[in-house]
Amino acid sequence: MNADWKEQYEDAADEEEARYRRRPVAELLADVRAGRVGEYATIWRVIGERGEVARVGWELMDFLRSPAPYLSRYHCAAALLRLLGTHEFEAVQLSALSPTLETNLERVEAVLFQAIGERRLQA
Repeated sequence: MNADWKEQYEDAADEEEARYRRRPVAELLADVRAGRVGEYATIWRVIGERGEVARVGWELMDFLRSPAPYLSRYHCAAALLRLLGTHEFEAVQLSALSPTLETNLERVEAVLFQAIGERRLQA
């Protein structure tokens, strides 16, 4: 394998991110609900930058509580923390299995509730 594998990886990630950036956040959330989160974790960056916490917060929380793979939950946590503007936790504290995971998730749910109120049913 030659040294340009990293460049190929980065190019593929950039292409994936560009595809996500061309789509509305609502469509990205539909992909998340369906478990289609891409190969390079770029969907989370786009949601974290373009999403509105009032619109995406509870859906990201649902994903964090799902049995999705750790790395996807980690990047989801980073997006949610960015949207909430909180530095109380690192993404790993909301995604890695640990004795404090449930307590940490409950605390973030409380912050989310304080920021946007109770969960509303999606239309």
